[in-house]
Amino acid sequence: MRFVIFTIIISLVLGLAEHSCEAKGARLGREFKMKVGQEVGFREEGLRIELKSVLEDSRCPRGVECIQAGRARISLNLNKANGDSDSVELSTDANGRSATSMGYEIKLVKLEPYPKTKNQKISKSSYVATLVVTRR
Repeated sequence: MRFVIFTIIISLVLGLAEHSCEAKGARLGREFKMKVGQEVGFREEGLRIELKSVLEDSRCPRGVECIQAGRARISLNLNKANGDSDSVELSTDANGRSATSMGYEIKLVKLEPYPKTKNQKISKSSYVATLVVTRR
């Protein structure tokens, strides 16, 4: 019986902690960070954004001379409380830093970590995107 109660309490605590992390700092016009697979909610807007994946990371590592600067691309899913949904891709190059969808502009401020060496493999779970969402 004690084990069952302990399990329920732990489940509730973890569930509340996960829920509070999703929405913390997620306000229009303010930067927020998210990892691959994480979903962030904007309660006042009825909007949720999920960082689905890092599609590409060909950025030139620091201290290495490259012919091109390269870029990183991410995929986001947007969902509204009314059932509307959309997917957008953003990139670190100048032309792809922002996208407009469902009345919002989503901007990629930065994607970390930045590659340090030419052959460095960055695991998808290590990426953290810094984004800003504004109403259009």
